Amino acid sequence: MLCALPFSKNPQLQVDLHTGNDENSEIAFHFRVYFGNCVVMNSCDSAGWGFDVKSSEMPFENGKPFKLVISVLQNEYRVKVNDQYCYSFPHRVDPRYVKMMKVWRDISLTSVCVCEREG
Repeated sequence: MLCALPFSKNPQLQVDLHTGNDENSEIAFHFRVYFGNCVVMNSCDSAGWGFDVKSSEMPFENGKPFKLVISVLQNEYRVKVNDQYCYSFPHRVDPRYVKMMKVWRDISLTSVCVCEREG
C-alpha cells in the first residue's frame, strides 16, 4: 500500500525496475506519477532513454492511500491501481534481467510484495 504525502506541493511517485543492483544500471521499466497531471512510462538501456508513453488517466489522489500492482506478462508490464487495470507498457528490456526495484519520490510506502504468479 502506498500513500502520496499531502505536504508536497506537486507530489510524485516513481518506480524503477533496474537490471543491476545499483541506480546507474539500465531501467527495464520506469513508472512515474505526477499526481493530478499524468503518468509517464519509459525504459533506459545502454543507448539511453526511449520515448515516453504518457497517460492522463489519473486514479491517484494526493494524500489518499492506494494499492499499486505491476504485473510482468509475456509481452508487457500491466499496472493496476486499487485492483483496476490502468496502464500497460511493452517490454523494451528483457524483464528476466531485473534485479532491483526502486520506489521513491513523495510517497509513504507501507508494504511491498514481490510475488510469483499463482496457478
